[in-house]
Amino acid sequence: MIAVSRSYMRYRRNSTKIVFVLGLCLTIIAALLMSLVVNYLTAENSNPTSYKAITIQQGDTLWELAAESNYSSDISALVDKTMRYNNLRSTYIEPGQVIYIPVRS
Repeated sequence: MIAVSRSYMRYRRNSTKIVFVLGLCLTIIAALLMSLVVNYLTAENSNPTSYKAITIQQGDTLWELAAESNYSSDISALVDKTMRYNNLRSTYIEPGQVIYIPVRS
């Protein structure tokens, strides 16, 4: 009976250590994920965007204007940002229309 009791206590001690280590690992992983999310959100908001008014000329496209904006970002993301800022539902723009495009501050 004593041998059973000792092995049970050893098993219980080991399982407690395993549960503690797993909990610690999960806590560390959660903290790292939260840190990544916070870094992503602050990086997105820490780079204030300036906008420049552009009067659309014949033949202009949002894609060309985004490429010429000298803004260090993905062209597709710039087009999307321009569309959101100007409340555009499509990339169609007309000559004479005034839109605001993101530019490097």
